[in-house]
Amino acid sequence: MALESHAALAGIRDSLLETYASNDAMNQLILSELDPRAWRAQPPGEKGGGRTIAAIFAHRTTAAWCG
Repeated sequence: MALESHAALAGIRDSLLETYASNDAMNQLILSELDPRAWRAQPPGEKGGGRTIAAIFAHRTTAAWCG
């Protein structure tokens, strides 16, 4: 692989790591400010028509691990 290709891959890697770190920082900020009661609160609207924040978080965490 040419040096330019290694440099390009390193740039992409660095961008992805920076994006992940920024996203994680925003998630941590939101989670630190979220009222604990909100985790299991039923969403507004028709009963059974949405998921709780806890359910969404569990789904996103599982989906991230599964790839």
